Amino acid sequence: MMIDGCKAIRTTVEVWRAVLQAHPEIKAFATYSAPCGDRFGDPFQSKMQTAYGFDGCEFPTMGATTTWDFDYEHPDKRTNEETSFFLYVAEKEVDQ
Repeated sequence: MMIDGCKAIRTTVEVWRAVLQAHPEIKAFATYSAPCGDRFGDPFQSKMQTAYGFDGCEFPTMGATTTWDFDYEHPDKRTNEETSFFLYVAEKEVDQ
């Protein structure tokens, strides 16, 4: 999930789970749901994205993206499902 002002750094599920376990106060920050194909991308690939963060923060801390092939004849079937996990780092422009 692209978040303006943030750089997504891919991480492992183990790191992602460890952060959630250590910080149960993290909650959903932003979501994108395209279960019947992504109209902004591939209409034959479904996508679910969620960014998570702490209350009062301007940027999320972490996120996950799950994609799968969308079959219009079998919309409840998820084939080739993959989940990617990310940590977010706020980017800041530096005046030179």
